[in-house]
Amino acid sequence: MKTHKTCKCGTIFKIFRRNDVAISKLCPPCRQLKERAKNKKLALKNRLIRKKATKKKKKENNIPRLIKKLDTIFSRYIRKSSADFRGNIVCPCCGKTFNWKEAQNMHYVGRSNRNTRFDERNCYAGCMGCNVFKNGNYPAYTAYLLSHYGQEWLQELIKDGNKSRKFTAQELKDLISNYTELFNNL
Repeated sequence: MKTHKTCKCGTIFKIFRRNDVAISKLCPPCRQLKERAKNKKLALKNRLIRKKATKKKKKENNIPRLIKKLDTIFSRYIRKSSADFRGNIVCPCCGKTFNWKEAQNMHYVGRSNRNTRFDERNCYAGCMGCNVFKNGNYPAYTAYLLSHYGQEWLQELIKDGNKSRKFTAQELKDLISNYTELFNNL
């Protein structure tokens, strides 16, 4: 039996045997390079598998994606429906007038309360200054809602906001198609 061999790279090395069978015909550095290439191939394959799994998550029935899409459509509908025939809106808090495209959808009960997140009673178009920089300008917004709708109505809205709700993918799709149609008919 031979104990030494010449590798493809020209290096003479001792043959490694297990149970009288030669394990490799390559020298240790060449074996290491071959192993690295094999591991690199496996890593690429695993990366592709993970990428496919990520794409599957982005299916049509992905609830967070549907909520985000509905947020956009619902906001456009609320802002445009609050505008006059010229497309102008008066902020209910500060009284500034601007175009509906520059407005924001203000929620009296926060958006984190899903039961009233897409409730038209809870939303009105307002300016960015009141909605973002003044955190909803609640004193002025509350006064506006009380003067227009009354205290019972406002208490009912707050009570509804305290209830929890989970949307199904089908409910969200129905709401998306409904508000898209309503927006297009304005």
